[in-house]
Amino acid sequence: MAAPLEQRVRAAIDKVKDPCSLAQAVPVGISEMGMVTDVRLGEPGDDGRRDVELVLRVTAPGCMYVPFMDKSIKTAIAELPEIAEVSIDWDADADWRPADIAAPAQKRIDAARQARRERLAAR
Repeated sequence: MAAPLEQRVRAAIDKVKDPCSLAQAVPVGISEMGMVTDVRLGEPGDDGRRDVELVLRVTAPGCMYVPFMDKSIKTAIAELPEIAEVSIDWDADADWRPADIAAPAQKRIDAARQARRERLAAR
C-alpha cells in the first residue's frame, strides 16, 4: 500500500539536500532540516491530480540558494504522478533554529562532527 500523499511529497522534498549541509559533507534533506512548515494538498482535479502548496523557511536570512532549492523541490515533487502544480511560499519571517532538524539527521550531523574532531585530534 502506498504511503499517504503528504508523506510522499515530504519524501520527494527530502531528495533535495540543503546546500549548506552538502558543503559540510553531511547531506540533509530540506524536510529533515525542518524547513517545511506546511504542505497543503488541493482537491483532486478531473484527472485525479492535485496541486500542492508548500510553505518553507530558510535557515538564514538572505539565503542565496533559495532559487536553486525552489526549482529542485518543484522538479522532485512534479515526479509524483498525483501532483499537478507545485507552488512554494518562502516565508522569510519564519524563524528556523538548529533544534528544528529532525532527530535522525541531527544524529548524522553529530556523528560527522565527532569524526572530524577525532581526525583533528589524531594529527
